[in-house]
Amino acid sequence: MASNDPDSALPAFAKGAVTTAQGHLLRKIKQLAGDYPVSVVHRRLVHQLGGEVVYASALTGRFAGRWLCLIRFGDVLEGQWGLNAEIPLIYDHHADLQIRTVDSIPEALEFLPSDRQSVSGEVCLLWTPDPWTDRKALEWSRPTRTIIPMPRSPDTQAEDLLGAIARQLFTRDLYIAHGAVYGTDFFGRRVLLASIQQSLDDGRVVGLFGMRKSGKTSLLKELIRNGRLGDKDTGRTRAFVYQDLEHLSDFSGDPVAELLSDIRESVREELKSRGMRTKELADLPKNASLHEFRAALNTLLQRLDANEGVILMLDEIEHLCHPNAERREGTPAMKKVPQLFGVLRKVAEERENFSLVVSGLTSASVEASALYGRPNPFFALAVTYYLGPLEDEEGSNLLRNLGQRVGLLWEAPAVELAMTESGGNAMLLRLLGSQVLSQLPLVRTEVTVIDRDDVVAVLQAWRQSVSLKLREIVLNLGLFYPEETQLLEVLMSSPDVFVEMAYLFPAEVNRLEQIGVIQRVGKQWVPSRVLQMGWELASPSDSVHSGQVSEETTSPTGHSRVVELSLSDLIAKGENESIEFKQTATYDADKGAKNKDLELAVAKTVAGFLNARGGVLVIGVDDSGQVVGIAQDIRVAHRKKDEDGYELWLTDLLNNHLGRVTVARKVAVSFDSEDSERVCKIDIMPSDEPIFIGTEAVFYVRSGNSTRPFNPKETNDYIQTHWPTG
Repeated sequence: MASNDPDSALPAFAKGAVTTAQGHLLRKIKQLAGDYPVSVVHRRLVHQLGGEVVYASALTGRFAGRWLCLIRFGDVLEGQWGLNAEIPLIYDHHADLQIRTVDSIPEALEFLPSDRQSVSGEVCLLWTPDPWTDRKALEWSRPTRTIIPMPRSPDTQAEDLLGAIARQLFTRDLYIAHGAVYGTDFFGRRVLLASIQQSLDDGRVVGLFGMRKSGKTSLLKELIRNGRLGDKDTGRTRAFVYQDLEHLSDFSGDPVAELLSDIRESVREELKSRGMRTKELADLPKNASLHEFRAALNTLLQRLDANEGVILMLDEIEHLCHPNAERREGTPAMKKVPQLFGVLRKVAEERENFSLVVSGLTSASVEASALYGRPNPFFALAVTYYLGPLEDEEGSNLLRNLGQRVGLLWEAPAVELAMTESGGNAMLLRLLGSQVLSQLPLVRTEVTVIDRDDVVAVLQAWRQSVSLKLREIVLNLGLFYPEETQLLEVLMSSPDVFVEMAYLFPAEVNRLEQIGVIQRVGKQWVPSRVLQMGWELASPSDSVHSGQVSEETTSPTGHSRVVELSLSDLIAKGENESIEFKQTATYDADKGAKNKDLELAVAKTVAGFLNARGGVLVIGVDDSGQVVGIAQDIRVAHRKKDEDGYELWLTDLLNNHLGRVTVARKVAVSFDSEDSERVCKIDIMPSDEPIFIGTEAVFYVRSGNSTRPFNPKETNDYIQTHWPTG
């Protein structure tokens, strides 16, 4: 029989309701009511929804006057909406709510006792006396932080609170991953994670490889999270150091020296944050040699306590180890790569409390017998793992669990179709889930059932939206798996011949299968769904094979005819929509040194041509058409102080701003003479996809004789018309 007590759970939420607070907690709740009387109303509403306040404490320091509570809802809401964790509820006394208060929520959660430090704050309830709290909470919420305002009126009913919670939760799009995902947003790979962890525990070097956007970085971040949780259970203290190599300069500089400095600082900072010894690394000179680094790290590891250790993860390893590194006789900068690997191998062999993971697109770092003309220290040493598609159950859990948290109930046929279309690729599956969600009303308070027809209805729009990503995936296959890509060309044109070749190239075929590009069906090999869709958009034969730039790149065609003009004719025509002059690319005459702003201007100009009809940028000619040459640029741009060095520097500059694939396929650098002066000419083809510049992703377009940034609306409209996907 249902209770008439207004504080008891409503019949719909009575099953599995949370036990009422007692003792010390109840006394805290009464103290809260003294400071915030409205909390009595809130607790009654939470009770009626099957929940209870399970923690309450007044905050101190700069948070003085605020209270931090934790709410736990009962089985009904947890089952329907996935609210299966304690949710913070913060009471704040300020009458004018500021965004800094919302931004400080993670800091406020640090006041929680150690047994509750796992509370994420992804969803947070908030009450303030500010009458605009509701609107501000909506504006300041984002997928990683949903702020739900608690009611102000004492007459509010439980159904009103339920609707308010639903409106906020159901407007989120948790399918879109903003960077690496881990914790409650990470799905599947449990067997793989356990195997990698066992290999690390055994002191093995681990290699993790897979296609672009396959989830490698997310798996590494989840490995770190699991390791830290495991350390709490076992009493170990390990420093998990994640190092992204994507920012390193190319081999025109000294990427190994850069990385060595980064590793030293990252390891030292992580050790310090964990309360571990740092002296040996802190005492290293700034420009320490590989030998000095090895000695310092070795000594430090030797002096750590028995339960302490370091796990170093090097992600995006292809920025140090290109696929053709085994066949290439490297420069002095390149030869430092196997030297670095030798140092890390030696430390891993000598110290049981040091483990190493290398991850990236290509496995050359651990499978090549030689690197840049030297033996590869990692060869036959590492345990190699490949990251393929999600299993059916893993993909189902991703769609359903994330859907549950935003008010979606996926039926089995809908899940099956989504998995078939995405091929189990985690990124594509998430984007398909997002596409389904985007078709629903923005304001929902009821759970929505997703059936097969809902998926069918969005497939065309989804395929268009992911076309550029699919193309990028296939192009990267050509760049980082050149031999395997040649086999794929056979598979796509002559499947029966591929069956015969599979016996001749077992390692390459196995690699393709492991990363989820092909699969065996009976006695035949068939391309994965991702490969099928991507191959239609961009054959890898159009990209870069074995380090060679395609003919299309070295002889640009298909855009403005200015590339066929002589240098004299280009200068005579003057600046227009297809021609731009720059007196210098980096040399600042006023400073007598390099100028980053001038370098950025070059990148913006090239991006503008890429996003328009292509064109030519001539460096060493001023705005009036006067030839001044590039002698001063060459003097400061690169240590080689010649045209080869200048080209290396310029290519590196464009790679960093525009991406290596884009530059390799769409940009060609050459040199010419005019009036006894040497100038640099950059031929630019129109890009097949939008190109953005900088961390703020600014979109530039060549318009008339200038390059200008577009605002978001202009960018969206331009992309829709310039790169139609239909």
